[in-house]
Amino acid sequence: IVSAGHVGIVWTFGKVTGQTPAGFQVTAPWQNFTVENVQVQRWSNDAKSPIVGFTKETQDVFVLATVNYSVSPSAVRSLITNVGSDWFDKLVVPRVENYLKEETVQYAAVDIAPNRETIRTDVRDRLRTDLKQYSIDVNDLLLDNVDFSDQFKKAIEDKQQAIQNAQAEQNKIAIAQAQAQQKIEAAKGEAESTRQLAQGQAEGNRATNASWTPAVFQYSAI
Repeated sequence: IVSAGHVGIVWTFGKVTGQTPAGFQVTAPWQNFTVENVQVQRWSNDAKSPIVGFTKETQDVFVLATVNYSVSPSAVRSLITNVGSDWFDKLVVPRVENYLKEETVQYAAVDIAPNRETIRTDVRDRLRTDLKQYSIDVNDLLLDNVDFSDQFKKAIEDKQQAIQNAQAEQNKIAIAQAQAQQKIEAAKGEAESTRQLAQGQAEGNRATNASWTPAVFQYSAI
């Protein structure tokens, strides 16, 4: 019995000799029968075996990807005959790895994350175009994770910390300069006040001396 979404492949002495649709099927005793899935399937590489590529500056980049794919039911027989039952491992997996490596090497490490969507769509479109000749449909490609070596991430963290420390020192300098400028302005204001006070006292003295005429002095004395 071939379930829905599958096709049956008939083997006769190790050679593909027929293909059946879903449903109840009968084969001869000397024939073998295998079932192939023609539904949309999913493949993901394991976290223990990421796709290892390089950035423009030759930094290691580790990618976990997922491919959603399907194969045309009418093409299963020829695909197995010409490529083999392990057609996915031969045709799809190597292309996913190579195309991702070819894309990541075009970017510097700091540009990988901002261009993650561009990398994803470029690799997906290349897969679709290249695998179409085998009647393999790439429904989508997902980048589950993009990571770098621990040494590189530590270097990035140290650089960011250095930038933050430098910014903090610049802020301290700016605050000190502002405080110093405030003191200068206060000193200028105090000096100006002292000057004006002295000038006022001098003018007052001159006015007082000018008003004390002999007649006024005599009058004040009386």
